[in-house]
Amino acid sequence: MEQLESIVKSIRENLTGNSQKDIKYLQGCMELYRDHPLHREIARFCSQLLYKLMPEESRQHFADMFSQAFDKFRAHLEEARKLTAARDFDKARELLAPHIQEAEHSALFQPDSEVEFRSFAEPMEMVLFQQFYQPKKNVQQAPFPFHLLYLVQGELELAQGNLKNARKALEKGLRWDPASAPVRAAYLAVLKDEADWESFGRVNREAFREAFRPADLARCYRNQGALLLHKEDWQGARYAYLMSLNFQDSEEAKKQLQTLAENQKLDGKPATREELAAFAQKEAIPLGPNPEVLRLAAGGAQACHKAGREKEAEYYLGLIRPFLTEKDMEELKKKLGY
Repeated sequence: MEQLESIVKSIRENLTGNSQKDIKYLQGCMELYRDHPLHREIARFCSQLLYKLMPEESRQHFADMFSQAFDKFRAHLEEARKLTAARDFDKARELLAPHIQEAEHSALFQPDSEVEFRSFAEPMEMVLFQQFYQPKKNVQQAPFPFHLLYLVQGELELAQGNLKNARKALEKGLRWDPASAPVRAAYLAVLKDEADWESFGRVNREAFREAFRPADLARCYRNQGALLLHKEDWQGARYAYLMSLNFQDSEEAKKQLQTLAENQKLDGKPATREELAAFAQKEAIPLGPNPEVLRLAAGGAQACHKAGREKEAEYYLGLIRPFLTEKDMEELKKKLGY
């Protein structure tokens, strides 16, 4: 990256301190290096300098324009969902098309040698991505929730029975946000419909690894139950559905347990902790939330608390609280310096 550093240094050295002149100069640099192999990196550097040189009223105008664009984006996703539910598929596609075009082709969001863009729904997803995916580039948050764009597109394709296209759309959604529980849940539903059980099991293990809310963890166990039903492992399926009920009340799980009890003559008594532990070990899935996820959330809470960012600290504590008793939660807070 010595060449990039040399170009950036040259651009900086030619700045005059006169805002009007420097704005024109930077715009010229962006045009000059348009066909350069490092044009994305150079354009991003120039854009950052341009923003700093803008008068305050221009910055506010830019912020207002972005806010309007963001609201429009979310409104179009919601409208596309309503149109899909009403089976007006052509209008739904028409609404999504320009946003898909922007996500896939806009130079603003394309990765370069230093930066990659992701679309996280909340801070914990970014933490999980950094921990479990170990990105080699700097990660920047995209200004639009592109993972939701592809979730809605996947739902549209699924509503029309296009499993192959739905799978492709949801895979794109997971590229934007690999830690998204809603996108992964929809993807798992497609894999199940396709009877791609090998991929289903692999993706569900990833979901177990990263689940940080009780409802998402419960869904992992229900998915494991579905996989074991396919394998005709009736007792294993029973354990999976029983474990799911520890984290979310579910008519689906109750119905499956009732069916297993009636058709397979399985014992309806609650499983012992030893039985569930042995089952989890056999299936290579966690017995409850992944301890690493809780550790990461605790670390986030501690760091924010030390920095005086109590609202952010409470966000991370709120992720841990549903999994611990009140006594254990108080002991944890003491260990974190509260």
